Amino acid sequence: MQQKRVILSAEASHEVIKIFIEHLQKLDIDLQIYNPISSPQDLEDNKIFNSKCDLLLVKVHNDTSIDFLHYAKLHNISTLNSIDAVLNVKNKVSLDYSLRAIFDKHNFENIRLPKSWTYYFYKIKPFKKWIQDKLPIVIKSHYQHEKMQRFNYLIRDISEIKMLVRKHMLFLNYDVYIQEFIDSDGIDNKIYVIGDKVFGIKRPSPIFIYKKYAAQYIDTKKLERKQYDPAPELIELARILRKELKMEFFGFDLLKSNQDGNYYIVDVNDFPGYRGINEAAKTMADYVKNYLKLNDLIS
Repeated sequence: MQQKRVILSAEASHEVIKIFIEHLQKLDIDLQIYNPISSPQDLEDNKIFNSKCDLLLVKVHNDTSIDFLHYAKLHNISTLNSIDAVLNVKNKVSLDYSLRAIFDKHNFENIRLPKSWTYYFYKIKPFKKWIQDKLPIVIKSHYQHEKMQRFNYLIRDISEIKMLVRKHMLFLNYDVYIQEFIDSDGIDNKIYVIGDKVFGIKRPSPIFIYKKYAAQYIDTKKLERKQYDPAPELIELARILRKELKMEFFGFDLLKSNQDGNYYIVDVNDFPGYRGINEAAKTMADYVKNYLKLNDLIS
């Protein structure tokens, strides 16, 4: 039987991806690794896909991943997360609509969505007047796929608007996404999903570190992480999101409110870094192995 061909497009230096690759190399597959950061593409003669591809795995922080997923859709190549699913998650307004539709269909006893708005920053004075009774708020870039252009910014009083405009002026020529600030214990409850496996990580929230210490730069990679077993309701939410958002590798962040004790979903990400999860890379490789085996049986 011919080996299954798997293409992984990712930055191989990422600590979890590096181990993931080692596990994939142990499988009986034809594995091709493509790093778009250091390798050009010939769009007329795309040798990356010059033969059959049974599964495309994409983890890139910029639009290269969107380009590859679009190519895969055009040429009927299987992917973990479709281009439609990834575009939906990376557009914060589109994601918000999707989550509210999901919450309309399903009842969760202790999980909520924060209030949210969009606003076009064309004129600052009307914006300042509008947010006065909504502070504190968190302003996020509408589209969050490009790592160097996205931002999450806590506004506690009107005076902080100036700093936001000065720092991100080039990216404010469109409507921004705004969430109410959730007053919590300052811990991000991160839920990671790999197929039907659900994991939990707790880490300090960057927003709360900024709020407490006024840190201008926070390297999230260095924040301490602690793995935990998510509550049954969070596991059920993960399974519902997997089905409704049509993603196999993804994660979402929750804050637990000091006001009402409920969890609030504040973000969803496709193919997260899985830092802090024991055996994450092996679990990912096992998923790929089982996916290809199942695909063989179906075909």
